[in-house]
Amino acid sequence: MNAKQLWISVAAVVLSAVVTAGFTGAIQIPWDGDSQPASAVGGPSKIHFNGVLTDPATGNPLNGFFGMTFRFFTTETEGTALWSETQDSVRVNKGVFNVFLGASTPFPALLFEQAPLFLEIQVGSDLPMTPRQEMARVPAAFFADRADHANNSDNSTHANNSDRSTNSDRSDRSTNSDNSDRAGVANDLDCTGCVSAGELGTVGPVVAGQVLFFDGTSLVWKTMYLPNHTILVSPIGTPVQNGVVLLNALAGITAASDVNPYLIKIEPGVYEIMPPDVLQMKRAVDIEGSGEGVTHIVGTGVKEVVRGVDGAELRFLSVENTGNGSATSTAVAIANYGTSPRLTHVTARASNAGTVYAILNQGPIPSNPRPIMTDVTAVAFQGTSQVIAIRNVWSSPIMNDVTAQASDGGMVIAVENVDSKPEMTDVTAEASNGSTQTIGVRNVAGAPVMNRVTARATSGGDNAAVLNVSGAAVTIDGLVALAEGTTASASAVGVETHDSATVTIHGSSITATSVQDNYAAILNDTGLITVDTSELIATTGTIVKGSLGSTTRIGASLMSGGPVGPPGTVTCAGVHDETYTFFTGPACP
Repeated sequence: MNAKQLWISVAAVVLSAVVTAGFTGAIQIPWDGDSQPASAVGGPSKIHFNGVLTDPATGNPLNGFFGMTFRFFTTETEGTALWSETQDSVRVNKGVFNVFLGASTPFPALLFEQAPLFLEIQVGSDLPMTPRQEMARVPAAFFADRADHANNSDNSTHANNSDRSTNSDRSDRSTNSDNSDRAGVANDLDCTGCVSAGELGTVGPVVAGQVLFFDGTSLVWKTMYLPNHTILVSPIGTPVQNGVVLLNALAGITAASDVNPYLIKIEPGVYEIMPPDVLQMKRAVDIEGSGEGVTHIVGTGVKEVVRGVDGAELRFLSVENTGNGSATSTAVAIANYGTSPRLTHVTARASNAGTVYAILNQGPIPSNPRPIMTDVTAVAFQGTSQVIAIRNVWSSPIMNDVTAQASDGGMVIAVENVDSKPEMTDVTAEASNGSTQTIGVRNVAGAPVMNRVTARATSGGDNAAVLNVSGAAVTIDGLVALAEGTTASASAVGVETHDSATVTIHGSSITATSVQDNYAAILNDTGLITVDTSELIATTGTIVKGSLGSTTRIGASLMSGGPVGPPGTVTCAGVHDETYTFFTGPACP
């Protein structure tokens, strides 16, 4: 008999016993082991299985560790078990459990060739649950069971042994078969749509584990490998139950390494993480959703939803922390503590807490981790204290095609770099509605590099598109900065520098506007700012100097708006104003 790929469908049921269990979903059984062909052994070595365990008296999901016994029968009732395995300590969290059948007791040969096949489950010393669940199987392809059986397909006719051949009205088929060089195997079949052994033999030599594959022109034998390091996570019920399935799937991976990586593939759905849990990633285990708009990992009442790790990637999904509303709490969607994960096509949202961070990348010194963020959207809002979309502290991420949006809090910052050296390329940082400060990008010490960054600060108290403090050494190329003050008391500054920070700006556009005369394209207080081939636009003053210790140098740029304000030193070289009046320098417009 040919080996077949098996699928098990587990119907949605609630089984009655001292405890009850419900099982949902369709589970493909992969052949376990390193690159083991699908049909080489005639069946799987392990089956990944999950279910929901409830108290029959109340219907409430159970928690704790339970002994479970699993058995396979060919009958729905009574009979002798063909296989049995007891797992002494199965973790059940909010009713949900995950097990690998076959983990300790191997399946007998050809077990999954039996039909029908029923699974019986027993929890502890309780009676087995009834009814047993039938495992439905679906053939997926034609598999060669063994190479020496390839010509003896079930669909072939054996002329010497088959009554059908002997009794056939077309007896010449028997005669021809007897003379065949294929040792009595018929080269043709008396049925429509059948493929004879002879025809299969003309395709080419067959190796164990191969499948018959149509490449668009002809039939060819190919080796087929089923995934054995990919864990599929599907929604089974409520968001909380789905979240437990996800946590258990990750916890069940214990052999991952850089040379033995795994993938958790999450189907569309909402997966909720509840206190005290957190989705702690593992090295060499990537987590992949089905798209940012359809796979959602949500945290309710937790500090962090996901924690990253070195050597792993989070991709194609969204992570959200909805907070708990407390002014003393912190809500973080993704936290990377001293780690350098990869975030790709990820949307992170956080809200509704005292301190809100969508993404937090944090040290410690001197490790200076370096996460890689590509096509990432970070959104933070509704915080009573700090609201920061992306915060980098003693961490120097590589940020490409990143959007950071922060709004509605006390101090609102789209991107904050503290003692960090991030590389920001094609980044959009937008901040709005901060009651005290609203800042697009805030650089505190460190040495950030900003290439093609768009920074906006609007509708807050004090608005700064880019703020540099505490001796930060910042390199800026291709910046588009806009600061807008929308109230009578609001200030607006395009690029603001304090505390001996050093800033170099090239090829940028810096604009500041306000309903009052309280704004400037550049404000320099005890810092050094060098600007070339850029445009500075502001009505009150293109440059405002905060102290005698500040130095500003402008070359080959447009300075449109008000005059340069005192004190400090400003040197211009080859600049022009909005009327194209040219100033060779050192005086400025």
